[in-house]
Amino acid sequence: PLDLDDGDHISFSEVCGMTGLNGAGALPVSDVSKGKKRFSVTVPAAQQLGGEYTRGGIVTESRQPKRLSFRPLSDFLALPGELAEADE
Repeated sequence: PLDLDDGDHISFSEVCGMTGLNGAGALPVSDVSKGKKRFSVTVPAAQQLGGEYTRGGIVTESRQPKRLSFRPLSDFLALPGELAEADE
């Protein structure tokens, strides 16, 4: 089972009927309902879905890159500030 949150991205494969979803790339997820295992997917208007959904399909979570930024080491060594402990 997928553990999705709003803002995650998914991709579809092996969908019968709406074949335009297959290989459409990462689509954003919204309105995730944990208890009912439902979610909404935003499909671009230009996307040709290729007909009416008939059956099947595999949903795969698509991890998206995240940009991180850090202070230069020289700045940190001069003024470290408060250090945070990480629970592992």
